[in-house]
Amino acid sequence: MPELETPETTLAAASEESEIGAEEANSFQVAPLDGNEVVEEPIPGETHGRSRRELVMLTIERIFFFTMLGLLAAMVVYLGYRGWQNWRLAANGPVRVSIDSINSESDASQEAPQVVEQSVVSKAESEQPKNSLVEPKNLSVLVLNGSGVVGAAGKVKDLVVAGGYAKAKADNAQASGYQGLTVYYLSEKQKEAESLLAVLRPKYPTVTVKAAVTTEEKSSEIVIMVGK
Repeated sequence: MPELETPETTLAAASEESEIGAEEANSFQVAPLDGNEVVEEPIPGETHGRSRRELVMLTIERIFFFTMLGLLAAMVVYLGYRGWQNWRLAANGPVRVSIDSINSESDASQEAPQVVEQSVVSKAESEQPKNSLVEPKNLSVLVLNGSGVVGAAGKVKDLVVAGGYAKAKADNAQASGYQGLTVYYLSEKQKEAESLLAVLRPKYPTVTVKAAVTTEEKSSEIVIMVGK
């Protein structure tokens, strides 16, 4: 037999229908279209929330993937570089440095400043003017007695020393019979010999100057031959 509707059953059925309607309303919206037709649509908030979560997860996965790919590439480059170094060592062989070579290099480095200093000094000496006159006190002068008269060379030597030629010396010539007073000079000492005339001519006006030719005439930078 069908159950009879009572006020209590009617109220319970209405309550159940209202609860079901509330649950469906949380998940769907009703959008009117034409006339009395309606279409149930999902709530946009839930769909957008799921899309953002998926986008975040996808971004994290991509970052992790590219990070691992970079680490893998760096490892490949490192292993390749180490392999290339090992190949070079195997091809060239071990480098050995002997103690003797180290000592020789240190000795060479210590001697280098001395060599440089000597080269600088020699260069400075070579750059001095070649035509500069030697000071009379530093000039070697030899007075030879070729007259046969005792003491003739000593007198000329004293005159020369008084004129500033402190290194002048007197000696006998290998032969006698020379005439007059002659000053012989080496090829680079012509100007010094001509300067010496200023000391000799006041007392020996006929003194002459000549380039040295014989071995005796070249026995000093300046040779004064005293004749009769």
